[in-house]
Amino acid sequence: MLLLCEYADLWFGAMHLDLRANLENQLKSVEIVRGVVEEKAKTKPVFLTGDWNNEPDSAPLAKLREFMTIVSDTRSRTYNGFKPRENAPSDEGCIDYIAVDKAHAGKAAISGQTVKYDFASDHNPVMATIVLQGENE
Repeated sequence: MLLLCEYADLWFGAMHLDLRANLENQLKSVEIVRGVVEEKAKTKPVFLTGDWNNEPDSAPLAKLREFMTIVSDTRSRTYNGFKPRENAPSDEGCIDYIAVDKAHAGKAAISGQTVKYDFASDHNPVMATIVLQGENE
């Protein structure tokens, strides 16, 4: 699933890669997203967030990194399974991300980021403060 919203200076979107999909389907989804992002990035930056259901070193994330730059901390544990940090299984890691398209990554300055440990969901909120620099700065 991909949802993109247009704003005056940027596109902002959320994507969810299906946890139950096989690798081939996830990779096909990434290629569809690539086409959309590359088209939208011709006019202004595209920020993409969401539950991508893959660890940073996975094949789908490698494909995403071909056209997106991940700006959130990939070392943070974003999936919590409703368990506190000290009881986390070793396989629970980063599967939620914030990224900007490669064409505009140099204009996005990250001035702060965090993962808030919270049990309102089985995912921890990923937050970042990003300053988008203008064309003439």
